Amino acid sequence: MRWKKPGLGIWLAAVLAIAGCGVRDGVSETMGEGIPTELLDRHQKELEDLRILSEGTQDKAGTVFRIYYDNTRSMMGYVAVEDGNNVYVNLLDAALDQATEMLDAGKNGLERMEAYVLTDSNPEDGINQELAWTQIDAEGSLHNYFMTESFYTGSHEGHREGTLDHVYADGTVKKAGPLTRLFLDGNNPFAKDGLTVVVSDLMEQEFDLNTICDGIIEYCRKTEDAAVGIVACRSPFAGQLSVPVFSDTSTGSKMVSVEDYEGEAAFYYIITGPDNLVETYCDGIRKKTGDPKQAVWCMFRRAGTSCHVPLTFETVRNTMAGISDEVFGGGETQAPANARRQGEGLLNAHVYDVWGSANVNDLTVLAGRENAFSVTMGPGIGSCGSFGNFILVSAYADLPKGLETVLGRDGAQKDVYRIVPSEVCLYERNEQDWVLADKNVQGNVQIRFETVEGSLEEYATGDQLLAAGRRVAYLRVLLDAGTEKDGGLLKDNTDYLLTVPIHMAMRAEPLADAGKLDAFSANVADYRVALEGLAGEDAQYFWPESSEEARQEAAVQFCRTPKLGLLTQRLENFFGQETPVDYIAYVDYIFKVNQKSKR
Repeated sequence: MRWKKPGLGIWLAAVLAIAGCGVRDGVSETMGEGIPTELLDRHQKELEDLRILSEGTQDKAGTVFRIYYDNTRSMMGYVAVEDGNNVYVNLLDAALDQATEMLDAGKNGLERMEAYVLTDSNPEDGINQELAWTQIDAEGSLHNYFMTESFYTGSHEGHREGTLDHVYADGTVKKAGPLTRLFLDGNNPFAKDGLTVVVSDLMEQEFDLNTICDGIIEYCRKTEDAAVGIVACRSPFAGQLSVPVFSDTSTGSKMVSVEDYEGEAAFYYIITGPDNLVETYCDGIRKKTGDPKQAVWCMFRRAGTSCHVPLTFETVRNTMAGISDEVFGGGETQAPANARRQGEGLLNAHVYDVWGSANVNDLTVLAGRENAFSVTMGPGIGSCGSFGNFILVSAYADLPKGLETVLGRDGAQKDVYRIVPSEVCLYERNEQDWVLADKNVQGNVQIRFETVEGSLEEYATGDQLLAAGRRVAYLRVLLDAGTEKDGGLLKDNTDYLLTVPIHMAMRAEPLADAGKLDAFSANVADYRVALEGLAGEDAQYFWPESSEEARQEAAVQFCRTPKLGLLTQRLENFFGQETPVDYIAYVDYIFKVNQKSKR
C-alpha cells in the first residue's frame, strides 16, 4: 500500500488574489442553462484546437526513414572483432530492425526505408574514383552484408581504395570526409520529411564537426517538432584505426592510421526527426539491445515539441461517503491559515491523506464537454462529518507517452504541464451574469497539481485508485464551501465557477542529459600527444610495437572524440535559445449547492 501524506507547503495556492486572474479578466454573459455557456464553449474550442494540433504533430504519415552508414575502412574494425558478437553489431541490427517495425505510415508514421553508403560512380572499372553517398537496398545490401570486408572502402582484399578528393567550385581540390560529403553541392540529408540516422565514428578530417552541426541546426529551424538524438557508444575494435590530424598544407587535412589496433573505440548514431518518432525509435533500440552499459543516450529537443498534448481529466468518485469520524482521529481538526473559522468550518488534517473526492453528492461531466464538471456540494448522502464544510474534488489524467517523467511538482518552472496560481479564477453567478468572486472568497480555494504513480490506494478504505505503474497528472481542488448562513464566505443559494488554466510547453530543461556526452569528449592536444606516443611517425603508427604505457594512454583517447563538446554546445545553445509556444487548456468546475442540505 502506497500512502502519501503531504504537508500544507506543497499546495500551489493558499490564497488566490482577484487581481491575479491574468488569463481571464472576468466574464459577463447570460446564464443560458445555468452555466456560463460562452466561456465554457470558448474553453472547449481551445481544447479541441489543441487536440487537432497535437494529433497533427504526432501523425507523421509519409515520413521516410533514411540511414547513412559510414562504410569507410576504419569502420570495418568494429565488425571484424569477436565474430561480430559485440555491442556495435547488436546496435546496428537493432537500429535496422526497429526501422523495419516502424514501416507503418498509418500508425508509426514511416512510409519507406532508405539506406546510403559510400561508393564511387563505377565500382566495376577498377579505377579509384571519388566516393559519393549512394542509395542501396536497406535489407538486401546493408543488413545482410555490413559484416563482410568487401562492403567497406579501402585497399583491402575485395575492394579498392576510392578517393575522398573533391573539386570545389573555385577549382580547389581538398579532402572531403564522409560527413562533409553529406552536404556537398548544397545538400542536407536531414530532410524535413525524414527520420534520419547517421552512423559514424566521427573521425572527420581535422575533427571538423561544424558542417554536420550546421546541417542539423538548419533542419531544426525548419521543423517545428524537431528533435536530435545522439547515441555515443564504445565497442571492441580490431584492425586499422584511422585518426584525423590537423593539416600542415593548404590542400586539406590528412588521416593517419594506427595499424593492428586492438581495444575499444567510440562510435555514434546521430538521429534527427519529429520528436515523437525519434523517441519511439530510440526507445525501441534500447529495448532490443537491453540498453547496453557502454552506450549513452542524449536528446536535444524543444521543450514544447511534445507538450501541447492536452490532458483529459476524469474525476474520482466520492471515496469518503459514510466514513466514520473515528477513522480520522475522533474529530481532531486543524484550521488552514486562509480559513480560520470557528465551529464546523475547521478542517480535519486527514483531508490531505485523501486521494479521492469528499463531501460531494454528485460529480458529473457537463454534457458534450471535456474537462468541465458539475459538482453538487454536501452535506448530504455523500457527507463526511470530519471535514465539515470543506469539499474535495480529485481528478486524474494519464500523461502522454514520452512525458511520464517530466511533470514536476507544484508548478515549478521546469514543468511541462503547470498551473500558475494567480491565474486560477473563481466566478459567482448573480441574477444575470457570472462575475469574479470577492477576493476573500477566492482565498477559499486550494489547488494541488503534481505527478502521482500507482499503485495507489485510498486512505482509510484501501480502495485501489491507481493500478501499479500507472502514472498520471493529479489535480485536486479543496474548497471551503461554508456559506454566509454557516459563518462562511460563499453566498447562500449561489453557484460558483472555478476555472483552472493548465499551461503546456513550458521549458522543461530538455538538455539536462547533454552532460552525459562529456565522457566521450577528448581534448585535441591530449589526443595528439597520446597518438604521437605510439611507435611510428608521419601517417602510420604500429600498435603491437608500441610500449604498454603508450598503448594505455592512446586507448583512453580512442574511446573519445575531439571537438565533440563543440557539437553538443552548439546544439545546447540552439535549443536553449528557442522559445516554445505556451499553450493553455482549462479545467472547469461548476459548484452547485445541494438543495437538500440546510443551505
